[in-house]
Amino acid sequence: MGNPSLYSVLDRGQVEEIHSATLAVLEQVGVIVHDDEALELLHAGGCEVNKTSRIGKFPKKVIDSTLQKTPHTLVLGGRDCEHDLRVEHGRVFTRPASGYTRVLDIETEQSRSATPADAKSATRLIDALDNISFCTTHVFPSDVPSGAADVQAARICLENTRKHLFFSPLTHRTFRTIIAMARAVRGDEDEFRKRPLASFLAATSSPLKIARDCARQLVDCGRAKVPVMLDSSPMLGATGPVTLAGSLVLQNAEDLAMNAIVQLSDPGSPVVYGARCVPLDMRTGCPSWGSAEAALLSAAAVQIAHYYGMAADGHGPCTDSKTHDEQVGFEKSVCSILPALAGADIISGAGCMDSEIASSLVQLVIDDEFYGMMFRVLRGVRVDAEALATDLIVKVGHDPVYLRYPHTLKNYEREHYLARLFDKRFRGPWETAGSESIEKAAKKKVSEILSKHEACPLDRDVVKELDEIIRREDASRAG
Repeated sequence: MGNPSLYSVLDRGQVEEIHSATLAVLEQVGVIVHDDEALELLHAGGCEVNKTSRIGKFPKKVIDSTLQKTPHTLVLGGRDCEHDLRVEHGRVFTRPASGYTRVLDIETEQSRSATPADAKSATRLIDALDNISFCTTHVFPSDVPSGAADVQAARICLENTRKHLFFSPLTHRTFRTIIAMARAVRGDEDEFRKRPLASFLAATSSPLKIARDCARQLVDCGRAKVPVMLDSSPMLGATGPVTLAGSLVLQNAEDLAMNAIVQLSDPGSPVVYGARCVPLDMRTGCPSWGSAEAALLSAAAVQIAHYYGMAADGHGPCTDSKTHDEQVGFEKSVCSILPALAGADIISGAGCMDSEIASSLVQLVIDDEFYGMMFRVLRGVRVDAEALATDLIVKVGHDPVYLRYPHTLKNYEREHYLARLFDKRFRGPWETAGSESIEKAAKKKVSEILSKHEACPLDRDVVKELDEIIRREDASRAG
């Protein structure tokens, strides 16, 4: 659903200027890559590699060649075919944010460390919410062995959702463990390559560095055809230039360098371009995820990704607020709608609060409602004979009686988004029903979903296989 693009931050000439500046950075400065195998791939692919400094410099021909090998579409497989997603330009999917170790307690609204129960509740909620397209390791439990939070979160997700799983690996080892679990759930290696049940985030270390674990993940995902979201997140004024255009150049250089490693590993491997520049508030030292600049940067990055024909993941409903207040509504709306209108293929960030530090079940439900409104905006205005209603207008004339006609009933739900959480009643009925705030209504919906919704359980043999994979991971970590 959605239009290819309704809004542009950059014109074509500006996108091409950013592209030219990116090529200059990649060829003249290069990227530090802390992995020998990735450096060998770059060298064999035509890059200039200094093994002492570990810097790989990318000629224009290498970037051009690897971009030509990058697919324009990809499949994010669900546990069943009903939940498969084909990511292609002109369609928009949504997901929550990933990797939070803190949650806002649903009763006290205080921030606390997350538990496995929190991770399970979040996953079941995501599985039930219609406007959230696929699942993530949204919550990392804190009360598990060090370095195992991502594996435990992925295990909980695989058991409690039928949707595709996007995860944030902590290390290369845990990346491989999570992929092994996803393969076990899929049950067939060829089917996993056709309909990968899991995708993941690979993050650079700005400016212009790729850590060893990230590089190894990029090499592995290319060979296994596991979709990867290329995540470059320069902070304006700290790890990237303070100017918006400058940080877009840096982000682009890092994303294209990562893509080159993936495509040199195995041409045609599925990737998503991550839009993750964030301003640094110099008054506090905090990244400002809920800012107007973050929204502009996300929308601009979508345009840059589409210039290359790549799918784009735009950071969406983000906020710096710590509670469910007006600030949340304004920031999440602005930060979501700009990249969505720019044509983002994926809008991510549902459920996040507190400058990307904490998750909220209440906010997940509210963001799901917002996503529904966003989808309606992206559908635009239908103009055809039925929608124009010329004959009906002539027939009705000057009498306000459109409620009498079948045309109204037939087209009402088709044309209008009917909110399921936001209150649309007159004040009188709202007061009679208890004057419920949006926060209270969302809490009630969370409770209703968690009391009723259960994902279809995994086969017992698959659960045993997951147990064995986790046992091997625990033994490897202990060793």
